[in-house]
Amino acid sequence: MNRCVWSRGTAALALLAATCALPVGAQNRGSTSLEFAESERFRELREGKQPGGDAEKAKNDEIIRKKARIEVQRMLQAASAGIGASEGSAVSDIVRNLGEVIIDPLNPRRTINQNQAEFVVTFGKEMTPELLKHIGTKEKAGSPEILVRVNAARMLSILARSGYDGVADAAVDILKNPDQIDAVKLYALKALKHLFAVPNRERPERSVFSGPDGSDREAKAIVALIDFVARKPAMTTDTPKNEVDAYRYLRREAVEALGLVRKPIVRGQGLNAQVIAEPALWLLRVANADKNLVPSPSLSERVEGLVGYLHLNPDKDENMDYATRYVAAAFRDITTEYINRKALDKPKADDKAPTARFPEERDYHPWRLTANRLQIAIRDWRSNWEDNIPAANRPANVQDMVQAVVIAADDDILKHIIAGNQTEQIVLDKLRVLIAQQIEKLWLIGEDKNSVITRPEGQ
Repeated sequence: MNRCVWSRGTAALALLAATCALPVGAQNRGSTSLEFAESERFRELREGKQPGGDAEKAKNDEIIRKKARIEVQRMLQAASAGIGASEGSAVSDIVRNLGEVIIDPLNPRRTINQNQAEFVVTFGKEMTPELLKHIGTKEKAGSPEILVRVNAARMLSILARSGYDGVADAAVDILKNPDQIDAVKLYALKALKHLFAVPNRERPERSVFSGPDGSDREAKAIVALIDFVARKPAMTTDTPKNEVDAYRYLRREAVEALGLVRKPIVRGQGLNAQVIAEPALWLLRVANADKNLVPSPSLSERVEGLVGYLHLNPDKDENMDYATRYVAAAFRDITTEYINRKALDKPKADDKAPTARFPEERDYHPWRLTANRLQIAIRDWRSNWEDNIPAANRPANVQDMVQAVVIAADDDILKHIIAGNQTEQIVLDKLRVLIAQQIEKLWLIGEDKNSVITRPEGQ
């Protein structure tokens, strides 16, 4: 009898998924290895070679597809045996091993050749629908066993690291499926995060999405991420804190993925194309703890929102006087959290009762790492606006506004956090001045007067 308790709507499912031993029907039988000659040929194909040349392309493609099916079968058979039945067949080991099978352009960072690009597509086209059979779709339920569904989703997220953009369709379907558990949705979010991290082979500043369906697929993935960030779960003041934090953990994955999409504004095709989505707006909303977000974003979510926004490419329709104000406000908020963090008093041996104060996120937040990430991001932000002058509104003014925020954040704050615990040297005065300045536009995107950020009262 399964003793694992699963709570829908919490990201804690993902942590349990790797440890709950669930009986899986022995319905999945099939080859779990390539023959020696096939294995050698697969290795050559993965290295970008084309054994036999064009004359044996069909044979090569079939070996790639066979290997994809085998990886799914290995996971299913390990799941059928149960986690821990033997060290060599543990589901997690097999899932992680997929990272050694795919071609990952970012590990190590490299440019893959045309043969490898075709390998990625052939492998991805075979494995994605195989995984979806077990994950389930809106139209057809997947495996009744949570262990199988979650680990199939984990494999999908690893497959995404190859840059096969067809993964996006599967991930979007998962995110939009109201019957899918959040443990599976967590890995759908990771899949999109990994996919958007892969650069385009021809244009590294663009995402990996290409081909005739690339733009539409990319737009749907971005909209799905925004919808996930914007969704309002049923929470009350009585909702347990661990459930609220679990939801924030899950939402942070969506924020991280959105921060990698490169485009601050997503438009349709053709002249005068309609705006489809506004990633810049949602990242700044998270960074500023917009009061319409439920539950309010955690510190780590706000950091990811700000880092993600700063890494976006410039867009001529961004109202940068509005943007710089809220970048400055987010920096002020995060810095205030750093200044106000409190080291917990260690209880003394003769204390009758322990300290009444419990740790808060800012007590254990990795501040020096965060400052390093923000420093890199804000310098990239400045470089983007300096190097893409034709894309900017009022180029000189924009550069001045961006530079003012960079100086106020980098010189007066970040370098001191990176140097260590030097709160007395941190100065917020320049940020406060920037936030208080009168601005021309009271919204972020073009003439979209709904693209506003509503900060919490009193902030």
